Amino acid sequence: MDQINPRRILKGALHLIFSKTVLFSALAVALSAVIFAVSYLNNVIYITDGNTTTVTVTTERDAMKILANENIITTANDRITYEAPSIGSSGQLTIQRGFPVSVTVDGATHTVNWIEGQVEDLLETTGVTLGAHDKITHEIDHEMRPYENVVITRVAYRSYDVPVTLPKEVTYKSTSLIKYGTSRVLQAGTDGLRIDSYDEILEDGQVVETLLASSTVTKEPTEEIVLVGDGSAISRLDYSASYPLDENGIPINYKYVLHNQRATGYWRAGRAWGASGEYCMAGTVAVRANEIPYGTKMYIRTPDGNFIYGYAVANDTGTGLMQGIIDVDLFYETYEESCLNSVRWVDIYILE
Repeated sequence: MDQINPRRILKGALHLIFSKTVLFSALAVALSAVIFAVSYLNNVIYITDGNTTTVTVTTERDAMKILANENIITTANDRITYEAPSIGSSGQLTIQRGFPVSVTVDGATHTVNWIEGQVEDLLETTGVTLGAHDKITHEIDHEMRPYENVVITRVAYRSYDVPVTLPKEVTYKSTSLIKYGTSRVLQAGTDGLRIDSYDEILEDGQVVETLLASSTVTKEPTEEIVLVGDGSAISRLDYSASYPLDENGIPINYKYVLHNQRATGYWRAGRAWGASGEYCMAGTVAVRANEIPYGTKMYIRTPDGNFIYGYAVANDTGTGLMQGIIDVDLFYETYEESCLNSVRWVDIYILE
């Protein structure tokens, strides 16, 4: 029987131990390599889609491929941001979904897909310019929300003038100077003119309010006087209470009558005064004062009654009267009437 050699036994044991240690070390290195490879190749990605967040582990590093693998569909209107993972940290993939918003203006609605921004940004995107007076349904700094529609009403102002004719006033003057039943323009009148200025407020081209801004008369109308032949007396004096007329138009009471007297007509511009110092008017007449004193009341008409000067009073005289060319000069309040009188043969009833 061989004798046990302790030294050989110790050497064999050390060899065996050394061989296992090397093996374990090699296995540890390999395992570390595998773990490193798995950690590097498989990325943890957090995907946020609106209000929803999911986690995926993938070997893909391209954002669109990651979304395709997860069956997440996006459109060209969505905004995608991607922070790639790095060793020791996860990745972040965020989807902001586009939503429709619109602007209605000038009769048309412009719809766009929107991510984020204010009304001001939307107007710039759609190329809409907001006028100084335009109305808008939202504040300019309002943050747009899905499906909101911003409505703009165009507001414009305009002014215009309207000419308004101011009709002339026509006065009809009864007379016996012209033939009964006829008429004649004694003084031609003219229409006046007024300019009315208006301000209008328009919304989307439609008038919503009209305001009268000013009214200016640029031309005053002038009076037109028309003579109407109806046999009326010329005079504005009336002594009928003391000296009434009979059914033939002749004074009932009078002192005497001067027949077939030559009567002319005269007129003076402005406020006229007779030689007696009294005011001249239709009804005052010029006479020979030595024959018919100033203040004498009378009634004058043609014998046939077709022309009636009417009640009169003597208050003036003239050269033609003093020379005996005429017998009485009848005062008229217009030059035209004095011309229409021409020469007439009248009866003068002396009343007092």
